[in-house]
Amino acid sequence: TGTLQVGLGWQAAGETAVVKARPAPRPHGPRSPNQYGFRCGRSTEDATERLLEMVHGAALGAVQHRDICVAVSLDVRNAFNSAPWPMIDAALRGKPVPPRLISMIRSYLKDRSILVGELLLRRDMYVW
Repeated sequence: TGTLQVGLGWQAAGETAVVKARPAPRPHGPRSPNQYGFRCGRSTEDATERLLEMVHGAALGAVQHRDICVAVSLDVRNAFNSAPWPMIDAALRGKPVPPRLISMIRSYLKDRSILVGELLLRRDMYVW
């Protein structure tokens, strides 16, 4: 066993491996200030809080001057599980995707469980 010391690294059995903090990703092109997905330091809670601020702001003032506010929400929970994994694999192999990336995705899909309601089902979704 060992100890994790922030800034110093992991120490085990007299060995030290340096742990470096990853730099924040730099934006590639313009991003909307309203984008919360795939952004470092932004969460679902931040997006929900911002949405509620906008809704409350639209309801301020005299009735005739209030803004119309509509919110649309899509529940995409387990959307990836419903995609046929063999088709994902075939699509990746049909494109110029590096074999190492395909291998990583195959590894991610291997030995996965699916939550259906209250039950955790273990199924082989695809045999590579």
